[in-house]
Amino acid sequence: DLGELSLDKLGLVGRSSEDNSAFGYYALGGNYNGKRNTAIGSSSIGCNLYGSHNTAVGFNSLAGNITGSGNIGIGNHTLQLNKNGDFNIAIGHAAGYYIGQDDSYKFYVASHAIDSESLCDAVSGSGADPLLHGDLKNIKLGIGTKTLDNFGTLQVSGSVTPTQTSLFNLGHGSRNWSSLY
Repeated sequence: DLGELSLDKLGLVGRSSEDNSAFGYYALGGNYNGKRNTAIGSSSIGCNLYGSHNTAVGFNSLAGNITGSGNIGIGNHTLQLNKNGDFNIAIGHAAGYYIGQDDSYKFYVASHAIDSESLCDAVSGSGADPLLHGDLKNIKLGIGTKTLDNFGTLQVSGSVTPTQTSLFNLGHGSRNWSSLY
């Protein structure tokens, strides 16, 4: 560990650290016996008690995680509200900051103008739409939306247009759509 108060509570009774890496002020500061976590940035994975196999890069990334495992947050304030969820991925400043505390298998690519003060007012599930939002368990991807339904694997909030006129097809002659609505 490297950084003031990183793995800070390691000396307390019952605390252990196995293959954890902590770089930055209070990185993995509250860790009880979480294993194989990598925290790079001040307060990254700071509340973690039992979560394992998490990777956080950025100030306050995965800071609220307590028992969640297999999460990846790259960017300041990523996955901020998630406490117990597993296998979430967020890339970008404050990507997925509004995730529910028990949500699992979520994917976010976004950049939101969030700072430490505005996080105090963050409500689970509310906030700006990300560029990409995915359901990693049910294999669904949304563009420009933070909600996904059960009607399609790819979901778009807005019009779909080609980048150039009269050069691209929708579908393929060997892979026809059964219906259009």
